[in-house]
Amino acid sequence: MTGFSYISPMIRKAGLLLFLLVFASCERVSDDQVDPEFTSLEMNDTSLSPGEILQISVSGRDNEELGQVRARISEAFAKSFEFWEIAEVKDLSGTTFSTDFLFTVPDSALAGLYEVRVQIADERGNGSVDSTLQVIVRQDGEEPTIMNFTTNPPLGEDDVLRIMEDDTLTFAGTVSDPDTLQSFSILFRDEFGLNLPRLDYSVGDTTLFDLAANPDTVFFENFEFLPVEMELKAQDKVGHQRRQIYLIEYN
Repeated sequence: MTGFSYISPMIRKAGLLLFLLVFASCERVSDDQVDPEFTSLEMNDTSLSPGEILQISVSGRDNEELGQVRARISEAFAKSFEFWEIAEVKDLSGTTFSTDFLFTVPDSALAGLYEVRVQIADERGNGSVDSTLQVIVRQDGEEPTIMNFTTNPPLGEDDVLRIMEDDTLTFAGTVSDPDTLQSFSILFRDEFGLNLPRLDYSVGDTTLFDLAANPDTVFFENFEFLPVEMELKAQDKVGHQRRQIYLIEYN
């Protein structure tokens, strides 16, 4: 008598089906379509000088499993930048997290406005909204200076410009730089943050520019959409920038 055992085709098919089901369950890819989200995002300061530390505190959550969080710093409104651009990625696990990113402002950082972009990704690859914060880097003694800036009608004590919709606006003040100025502009933005027509001044190769000697008048009735923000932007030939922002309210 041999050791041969008969296994019916039905049993063999059932065993094969069970094996395929187990194998498929091991290889199954998550169908998670829910993006992770921020629960908090803060910075320790909005204006820093070289040597000081920018701390970004971020918390978030996901419905299944977190993967990574990334923080990136670069000059605002620039396609490329060499003086201070840095990114850091941290691996995550679980469904909630809180962590800090610490970046020391380097001596090589040009003065100006920088964007801090933070994003969370889960294990499936879904990404959160790319949240953006802004920080200003100061380089005392290197960046342009805007001095004695005044307007007519005048700015309020809280640096808010309160005007009528049919008012006109003129400026006075000086812009200086320890090296050489490259440009000076007055920008206007509407309530959605969109840029409106701006004033671009020809400053020449100089270290001092006088707004009163280069008069301009803004007619608010000429704007298609009324501006709610006015930004002064000075830049020198090295690349250092100085920005000052004033809010606009209408009586």
